[in-house]
Amino acid sequence: MNEKEHKKMEIIELYPELLKFPMLIKYFNLDSDQLLDEKIFVLQEIKAGKKINEIPNFYDVFELMPDDVHWD
Repeated sequence: MNEKEHKKMEIIELYPELLKFPMLIKYFNLDSDQLLDEKIFVLQEIKAGKKINEIPNFYDVFELMPDDVHWD
């Protein structure tokens, strides 16, 4: 397993943490190879119990989110 595949597997394992934010699930692109480290970081922070405003660049990992959508 190469590094990219390993990171994608880690994201898939952490993905259920997004159930805390059901409105955002549709904006998280599991198929994308972009922002893998950032996605892992955000999902780990969610798992650790951090709030949205405590997670740097939280919204950046939601690649499918239109620019005009704001949610806090």
